Amino acid sequence: MRSDNYGLQGFNVLISPVAAGVIDRPPVAYHSVGINVGPPARVRAARDGCTDDSIHEILAVDIAPAGMRSCVEVEWEQGSVGDVLFLRLTPAFLETVAAQSEWKGRRPDIPNEFRFRDPQIERIGLLFHSDIETGHSNGRLYGESLATAFGVHLLRRYAGGRQVVREPSGGLGKRRMRRVVEYIEAHLSEDITLTDLAEAVGLGLTQFRTLFKQSAGMAPHQYVIMRRVERARELLLRGDATAGEAAITVGFSDQSHLTRHMRRRLGVTPGTLVNSAEIDRTF
Repeated sequence: MRSDNYGLQGFNVLISPVAAGVIDRPPVAYHSVGINVGPPARVRAARDGCTDDSIHEILAVDIAPAGMRSCVEVEWEQGSVGDVLFLRLTPAFLETVAAQSEWKGRRPDIPNEFRFRDPQIERIGLLFHSDIETGHSNGRLYGESLATAFGVHLLRRYAGGRQVVREPSGGLGKRRMRRVVEYIEAHLSEDITLTDLAEAVGLGLTQFRTLFKQSAGMAPHQYVIMRRVERARELLLRGDATAGEAAITVGFSDQSHLTRHMRRRLGVTPGTLVNSAEIDRTF
């Protein structure tokens, strides 16, 4: 069982092995969105007086709202145990996302939904799954961004039917963008969070994430990774640090973390970069 909340209050990601058999779950205080990341399974489920009997193929999604008792019988097609990824969020977390997204209307409610497919939920789930499986190598900023995007998607697609989530527009503006960039540059070696960046310019997480992307052309976590790679490149080319030292200095967890992102963004490894710089200095 692997889990993380990325420092967020009211949000949690859980990868849990689920054994075949009957699971009787009492009402809980959070909405639970389950994504099958194991083999196909036959699932007989009962919630809120409704029942469903269907095959949950890989990446099939199921939503169990907060405060609702659930009884599920699972029969895996292969073996007796399979993994399920749960994205769990409290009504308070969803209300916060709604407020920051200019949600209009009544309190957002999440419906009871049995087996279905949703490409956006599947994509977000797989990104969380990969991050947890690789030791949370992308940091809190990445997880916060995904969690916020997930909340916005639930609001748009499932909560309240006719209610509208307005997309903020216009970008951050020069003054706010400059303040964010200065904050990132000053704290590059630290575990920067989406909350840190949003608070630096007085915005909510959802508003900030959208407006920053409009201004920078990329998500906040992508921008931070880009700057870390560029800063590490400068250190290595000047000979001011080894690859391992550069990685820690710019905020990566270790040398392999730096190597992965440098290869992805620059097409070279730190070792190749250092060797090239040494050759240039020789001549």
